[in-house]
Amino acid sequence: MDPSKVVPLRKDNLRAAALVIGAVAFWSVGDTLVKLLTERITIPEILFLRGLMSIVLVVAVAWLGGWRPSLRTLAHPLVLFRGLIEIAVVFAYLSGVAQLPIAIANTLVFTSPLWGVALGGLVLGERLGRARIGAVLLGFTGMLFVTDPLGTSASWWVVLPLVAALLQALGDLVTRRIDKNIPTDSITITTLVMITLGGGLASVGDLSLPGLPEFGLLAAGAVLLVGAYLCYIRAFRIGEMSFAAPFKYVSIPLTMLSGWLVWGDRPTMWMLFGALLIVMAGILIVWQDRPRQD
Repeated sequence: MDPSKVVPLRKDNLRAAALVIGAVAFWSVGDTLVKLLTERITIPEILFLRGLMSIVLVVAVAWLGGWRPSLRTLAHPLVLFRGLIEIAVVFAYLSGVAQLPIAIANTLVFTSPLWGVALGGLVLGERLGRARIGAVLLGFTGMLFVTDPLGTSASWWVVLPLVAALLQALGDLVTRRIDKNIPTDSITITTLVMITLGGGLASVGDLSLPGLPEFGLLAAGAVLLVGAYLCYIRAFRIGEMSFAAPFKYVSIPLTMLSGWLVWGDRPTMWMLFGALLIVMAGILIVWQDRPRQD
């Protein structure tokens, strides 16, 4: 690599890392707001009302950035299929958030890269080296420590964030098949519209106008969701994915902190150890995927 390019690249990577941390911080706070809202309104109502606000914000930001709507890109079959998967992901994950300590639900959804490696080998026939297999086994061992399936606090609700993680990995496989010429904004907007419609259909007959406190939390959640989207996309446009991606795992201690502060959910030593194993496995997978330099 040209030495003159090293310093600018390092600065871009640091900026990308800061943006990823900002994105996961927004998501973490947004998940906390959702869990608070589930004590007052249903998840379908949350998805529908928050989605309406988010769509307006995302379309406005995308339009200012030069994006223009196109039926060919918005309604591309793979984009729509990915949207259907995302509906299932969001419903499964947020249902888990509503029933579990938020830190457990968040940690388990980060097993998604592990499922992605497994699916890549089984579905796409990708080569699985010993390092990748080891990372998957390490991560799933961590998952067992987090869920504590034989412990006194074991719960079947842990299946929901795990299903969300598996579906998220499937969605990533579909995303890789989408034409590179289809703008990210189109994929995001279609996904948001489909999730919002899914929430609306699921809440038919139960939908009611929220009170001012609920409306405030929904509006804040929409802003956080869009802010996370903007930070995350920007991060991977200016920095190297292999450097920035591991910073996603900052979300795990952040949600542990919010769960402790808001609901008094103190993580056990076994849960912390399991979370550490999942983080190590995820970083190992990202490191394995980094581009090799001659």
